[in-house]
Amino acid sequence: MKEKGFENRDLRSQPFKDGLIDVSVKRFSIDNPDQERGEPIIIKQFENDPERIVKISRKENIYRFSPEEITSVESAQTIEIQDEAKKHFEELEDKYGISVAPFEYKMGLDEDGNENVLYCISDRIHGDNLIAKLKEKDFSNRIGDVEKLLISLTSYFKDKYKEGNCYLGDIANIGNYIYGRRKDEVEDKLYLIDTEPVLVDLKTPQEKEFFNKRVLEVLLSQIRYIEKETGKELVGVRKEYADLVENTKV
Repeated sequence: MKEKGFENRDLRSQPFKDGLIDVSVKRFSIDNPDQERGEPIIIKQFENDPERIVKISRKENIYRFSPEEITSVESAQTIEIQDEAKKHFEELEDKYGISVAPFEYKMGLDEDGNENVLYCISDRIHGDNLIAKLKEKDFSNRIGDVEKLLISLTSYFKDKYKEGNCYLGDIANIGNYIYGRRKDEVEDKLYLIDTEPVLVDLKTPQEKEFFNKRVLEVLLSQIRYIEKETGKELVGVRKEYADLVENTKV
């Protein structure tokens, strides 16, 4: 997932010439996993390669946690964010054991040629969204995988808070995970499929307060939801979550 620094890249707008077709997809709310999100989400696939999914991100999405006004997705700052996000996704796999759908970023004009957008191209994961899987009775046998995911997430957020730099903004939502496999794999596992380069800073007291209001509340709501759906108390997860809360007090 690593690329060269932005200083060596051509930032001129180019059209995305590969044929894309729409993909039917559901997006779930962070605060209420049983409720689908109302805002539109643009996901497509290659017409000649159904194993590759394409998500289109506009500057408003990438910078939705930033007070700065960014005029273009192809800015040097966006490239820096892409590189930093890739490091975080690699760290999720290498250090925290969270599987991430393999992906790459590509900048270019949207399909109408009107605006620069970021194309996040990832491998298709064949399976069901984790929220849907939790409603299946036989999935209770795999609850250990979910517990491991939540503990890994709390560890990631605790480390990022301590470092005081930034963190990935969307990974706490279990609606962004699929229990499934790539085409060439034989066993299902949990995959993070939302790999947009959305980073949230942790440098100021206000940003840390936002972390406490957003990340901690989202994680707790996910824990409660999973316990409700499975009828199982996540003792180990709650212990790690309590430690996260204690170590991120403003």
